[in-house]
Amino acid sequence: MIKTGWLAGMAMLLSSITVNAQETRWGITAGPMFVSLRSKIDDYKDKTDLKLSFTAGVVADIVFNESFSIQPGLHFIQKGGRDIMETISLQLNYAELSANGIYSMGETRNSLFIGAGPTLSMGISGKLKDYYPGAAVPPVNIKFGNNENEDHFKKFEIGANVLAGFHINRNFFVTALYNFGLSNLFINRTEDGRLTNRYWGIKAGWLFGR
Repeated sequence: MIKTGWLAGMAMLLSSITVNAQETRWGITAGPMFVSLRSKIDDYKDKTDLKLSFTAGVVADIVFNESFSIQPGLHFIQKGGRDIMETISLQLNYAELSANGIYSMGETRNSLFIGAGPTLSMGISGKLKDYYPGAAVPPVNIKFGNNENEDHFKKFEIGANVLAGFHINRNFFVTALYNFGLSNLFINRTEDGRLTNRYWGIKAGWLFGR
């Protein structure tokens, strides 16, 4: 219920923002990501090795002036990590909604920009597998939800983006970004344990229109 209200509120806010914008354009983005997991069990902290993944999705560029715009987006992204207990890989597939504020340092041609904003991810599917040759452990399909007896991880995750990029021209841009998960993926909140996602990567984007 809380997440549904959050989405409805964001939709209303974006609708209001769009009405007051000078220009709104739509586009697509995609690129490679390097993902990992951070864990804390009691006082022991650990992190997985980086795992190569990818992301792709759609964005809107809501421009207010030459310097500032808001860029909401909806992306498919693979998160997770590698070398858990040395030979286990975890892939977590999410649909991720973002809303980045963008500050451009000049006209949208041969210019830099920086930005930041929140993300809300919904777990879709996933797989845990042992990639050691001849592994006896079969792959496990990951389930997202709030039932600790049936599901593996929470359905929703809140995070935050920080990014920097370069406008090659008015339509084409490249972005380097880092995302850190703020939500504990573990369902059981009574345990003294915490698991969060991290990823960084590069995305190329294209905005349609002149």
